[in-house]
Amino acid sequence: MKKLAVVALAALLLVALYVLIPRVTTPQPTLPMATVTIASPSGPVQVSAEIADEPEEWSRGLSFRPSLAEGSGMLFVFDDERFRQFWMKDTLIPLDVIFINGELVVVHIVEGAVPCEADPCPLYGSGGPVRYALEVNADFVKVHGIRVGAEVTIEL
Repeated sequence: MKKLAVVALAALLLVALYVLIPRVTTPQPTLPMATVTIASPSGPVQVSAEIADEPEEWSRGLSFRPSLAEGSGMLFVFDDERFRQFWMKDTLIPLDVIFINGELVVVHIVEGAVPCEADPCPLYGSGGPVRYALEVNADFVKVHGIRVGAEVTIEL
């Protein structure tokens, strides 16, 4: 009886791994890139950002990524300018989110948004109408002195 329980447990573990591993190791689609430059008191700060400009890309975001290279990020580009909410479901790393309006000015910053470990996940709002959101590694904003009101340029 004990041997049967061990075999059943091992089989259950293998099924769980089969279900979870493809989800985590599925390669991210290749997205177009942009250089985002943000004005800061210490000088311009550049981010090499993947562009997410479709609903499926917005939904996936940086989910399931175990790391994000220094100076890299994801730029969410929306069709219109309005209030946005982000969450960290299935995101494995803490992030800063820089919200940018249609005039390319930083209007709100969320520092240190943490991965969501259980539903319901907290929502992080844009603080006002935005056309863009830039996700970068946590502490990026603090390290580079980025502030609300900073001007932004986006080069495709």
